[in-house]
Amino acid sequence: METRLSILFYGKKGKLTKEGLMPIYLRVTIGGERFDASTHRYVAPSRWSVEASRVNGKSSDARAINTFLDTLLSKVYNCHQEITRDEKEVNIENFVKRWSGAKEKPVMLLEVFEQHNS
Repeated sequence: METRLSILFYGKKGKLTKEGLMPIYLRVTIGGERFDASTHRYVAPSRWSVEASRVNGKSSDARAINTFLDTLLSKVYNCHQEITRDEKEVNIENFVKRWSGAKEKPVMLLEVFEQHNS
């Protein structure tokens, strides 16, 4: 069964900086469970397009932020592909582990024999 993956970039108007800039967040939803992460990018609320989930305009800073968001989007899809390729369940827990770079402890041969003999 395929699990639905949803990706959204959104601004948090309630967390404006002293300069009046709004932080941009990434939200990944898998199987109804959410993972939110800051992109560490900021934009004036008037320049953010909710519909497009992108910064409006063609200025160099708008292009740079939008390119960075595209890079994060690719990273999300890569994490999803890696989980699928490793034949693991595609769920938010496995996604967060992959996203954060957490490595699974390798199973040592001696441990396998000890578990099998007990």
